[in-house]
Amino acid sequence: MGNVPLYGNKVKLVGSDGRSFGLLAPSGISASQVVNAALALCGQPGPCRVNAWDNEDDIPGSYTLPALTRSTMVFEYVRSGAGGGATTRFDCTRFPNKDPKTCLATSDKLPDVLSGVRFK
Repeated sequence: MGNVPLYGNKVKLVGSDGRSFGLLAPSGISASQVVNAALALCGQPGPCRVNAWDNEDDIPGSYTLPALTRSTMVFEYVRSGAGGGATTRFDCTRFPNKDPKTCLATSDKLPDVLSGVRFK
């Protein structure tokens, strides 16, 4: 990873492949700062993934991402590396955007893992 500019973001998770990164993108960080950090982390050719959350408690301990942590992401950058392009998606509530195709999918449905949990 070396001396990569992160533009105010913090790396909190690195996948075992060395090409998957989880960032903490605290409030006040702009969409362009998150994108620039992802591009810097994915500076080498080949596949790469960068996910970002704005709450450190939501960042999982390792990759593969559980569904619940995916639902709290604020940013996702995925590059296949096989000549295909990259996709960039945002939490459009935090980063308002004119193109709904760039928004992360949201769901109000609770994940099945919580189906038997009772809340007081």
